[in-house]
Amino acid sequence: MVSAQSARAVALALLVASPAGAQLLPEVRAELARAADTRAELGVGVSGRAGPYLRAGLSVARDVWRSVDTSAVATRVEYVMRFTMDPRAEQRWGVSFGGGLGYRERAYLLAVAELEGPRLSGLRPVFQILLGGGARLAFGVRSAARGRR
Repeated sequence: MVSAQSARAVALALLVASPAGAQLLPEVRAELARAADTRAELGVGVSGRAGPYLRAGLSVARDVWRSVDTSAVATRVEYVMRFTMDPRAEQRWGVSFGGGLGYRERAYLLAVAELEGPRLSGLRPVFQILLGGGARLAFGVRSAARGRR
């Protein structure tokens, strides 16, 4: 599991990199990844507004299950910039695309496609397809700001 200290470090790093006054939205997610092996991961992160249509995010995830027992690094860190098609949440479901950098044993480029659901009790469900360091499917929940994605 990701430690509280790692989560605070992620939040601090994004806060430093975010524009002044940007609201940071925490998120948690579960992922199923396929690279050299198959693994399940749990992660935490934060995302913030980097412009009218841009969102920046930083996340940390850790293996909770692997199909192959190895001594390889079990922690992944990623920085992603997403372009959202519906920044004001005018539609019930929003789509965004983006890319970024990640590190797990070595650095890699990352591509992401995301579907973000409607706001429910201050949270939004998030579904992602990610390519980079292997292929991944992710489901998570993100804190939702009223009237924007």
